[in-house]
Amino acid sequence: TVLGSAAGELRVPQLAMKAGTPVRIRIRARDVMIATEKPTGLSALNILPGTITAMSPGEGPAVEVGIDCNGATVLARITDQSRQALKLHLGGKVFAVIKTVSFDRANAGAGLPAEADG
Repeated sequence: TVLGSAAGELRVPQLAMKAGTPVRIRIRARDVMIATEKPTGLSALNILPGTITAMSPGEGPAVEVGIDCNGATVLARITDQSRQALKLHLGGKVFAVIKTVSFDRANAGAGLPAEADG
């Protein structure tokens, strides 16, 4: 199923509902990878361009990165080592990469306001 969102098109496992039904999608920060160049030859089908708007320490070695994807915020949880290796900084252009299988029944619900959550 292909869903339209402010962040861009999202491909999720097939949803058993009529086309046009509002759906709420939750994107878990732990399921978001960050790329500094548009990935190719990748099995992940959701690649959203965006700009880093926030970075804050998470638990342990984790860093929470806020990415503005066309007005919708997508959160990514990565290691500080990855942040340093990718030379991530506020205002940096990146791609949020989310595997289709990250969207399970617990992360997609019918009848709720349509939006992409961080």
